[in-house]
Amino acid sequence: MTRGMLRALVAAALGGLTVIAAAQTEPPEMAGVAAQTEAAAEGAAQTEQAAMAEDAALRIGLDSTPDEMLVDLFPELQEQYPEFAGAVQQVNPTNVQWTANVVTVAFHGGSTEVRELIESAAAEWTAHSRTFRFSFRDAQRRFRQWRPNDEIAAADIRIGFATTRSDGRPDGYWSRLGLLATDRDFSPLRRPTMNFAGFDTKLQPYAGAENRNAWLGSYLHSVVLHEFGHALALAHEHFHPDCQRDLKLEDDADYLPGQDARRAYIADAAGRQPGALRVFQGFPNFWSPTNARFNLSATAYFEATRQNIATELNAPSSIQQSTAIDRRSVMMYALDPALLASGAHSMCIGTGDGRFRDGARFANRLSEGDIAYFRRYYDRL
Repeated sequence: MTRGMLRALVAAALGGLTVIAAAQTEPPEMAGVAAQTEAAAEGAAQTEQAAMAEDAALRIGLDSTPDEMLVDLFPELQEQYPEFAGAVQQVNPTNVQWTANVVTVAFHGGSTEVRELIESAAAEWTAHSRTFRFSFRDAQRRFRQWRPNDEIAAADIRIGFATTRSDGRPDGYWSRLGLLATDRDFSPLRRPTMNFAGFDTKLQPYAGAENRNAWLGSYLHSVVLHEFGHALALAHEHFHPDCQRDLKLEDDADYLPGQDARRAYIADAAGRQPGALRVFQGFPNFWSPTNARFNLSATAYFEATRQNIATELNAPSSIQQSTAIDRRSVMMYALDPALLASGAHSMCIGTGDGRFRDGARFANRLSEGDIAYFRRYYDRL
């Protein structure tokens, strides 16, 4: 039985109690029991709604790359961010793997406990290499730190925890792709190359050995694995052609846009549905149209990166992908079945071990495919 069905049955039962109370004269103690039952059910429903709202809040901003980092890919942004026009943008993952065996990482903010959690999650990737590693600490075993006024790079990857961008819009979870973290045009020293919005406080409850299992099973742990996947030059798994064919990017024909109180896009009065490109512009992500296109459409992503590969790196634009969708990959989004033509039976729905309260699943550990990719490029002697 689903939670929705359970809530419906509880509501029906409470409605029945109300009718009975109105039609009969009950002893005061029975009326009190009914009131307590109704109050308890209402409290449980409110608790579950709050928990689901918390789930939604955690999903805010996954891969919400700042628009100024997309200028060279999408000309319409050049007028808005002229200082970034002409800079190199994210490219095909086959061209941006790290060539060094040690990649340094620094933090701006976050407690020692929070930094240790992120360090341990990144090590889940590097545990599969005999030579490659992320180095978070200096020779004295102190965590590296960076500051916006640095004149020399404190590390190859700079992690921040900002929740708001300079333009006032919410920031989220994102990472520069592989070696592009070292590109000073798009990754000036005053800015992070990887951001975990609010993780400096959100991760604190997971600190300590007694919370290790909760941490490993959490969505926030999955986010760290995902963003370090990008840092290792992995793209999204829903860019697989089979996923792209099933993903409903565009609105239903004649859809009339509408939003609920949370500003989530919803079906119109005729039952026509918004497409994924529009849905991700509303609650909880609030992406710009450009960001939605870049993160959801393989056509937009690869057409733009092919051009960058040719003009900026003078390299061929080959695209490598697995023959089958890796549904357990940490690079797979937890897509709503309503956005997929095949619905709940779609091969684009992840089958990871983690679950949100609404039933959506996410990968909270690396898949065999994730590990195979990492070993192919980074387990070198």
